[in-house]
Amino acid sequence: KNTGGSKLSQSEMDALRGAISKCWNVPAGVADAPGLIVTVKMKLNQDGSIQGVPEVTSGGGGDGVGRAAAESAKRAVARCAPYSLPVDKYDSWSEVIVNFDPSEMF
Repeated sequence: KNTGGSKLSQSEMDALRGAISKCWNVPAGVADAPGLIVTVKMKLNQDGSIQGVPEVTSGGGGDGVGRAAAESAKRAVARCAPYSLPVDKYDSWSEVIVNFDPSEMF
């Protein structure tokens, strides 16, 4: 999301993704689910803590594997907080969307 302020650089986004992926325990069976990508939207406070509850916006529906992936992604986002992000760019990271792709974890 960009609201006109400075955007996060690619390396800052990569660092955020890397931090979250370290907290993500991929459930059994999820890695073998073809094309399963879970998208989580989270709102952050200026101190990098999560505001409210992260929301799964796509993926994770229907079967048990999808639901397990969605719940594990939400837990990872919460477990990794607070995030170290540049305060001067808060407008660009006050709301972040993260894609969890199990196939990229192995």
